[in-house]
Amino acid sequence: GDCYQEGNVFYLSDQEHNLLCQAVMNMAKLRHLSVQAVATNDLVAAISSSCPRLQVLDLSNSKFDDTMADILVGMARVLKKGDLVKVIRVKDIHPVFRSELLLLDLKR
Repeated sequence: GDCYQEGNVFYLSDQEHNLLCQAVMNMAKLRHLSVQAVATNDLVAAISSSCPRLQVLDLSNSKFDDTMADILVGMARVLKKGDLVKVIRVKDIHPVFRSELLLLDLKR
């Protein structure tokens, strides 16, 4: 498939993905984020831990699954050790935006 179609992105390179995750981790004042079709566990973890003022999150057309949902709401965490990546269940970790988020768009 095409990476870009009708102005929408459907694929990010590893470098673009890493840059996006790093950028999100430095956006404490972000209120609206639309990352359609490219959400990943790492990106959702970055959003959940770094955007306390987030009110609108649009992850539509992404492959959003139960694991991503658990990461987003703080029930799971992504652990990395070198090239190994593991998602583990955790307790008592809350997303920083939980009192601010007004809209979560997951439509496909």
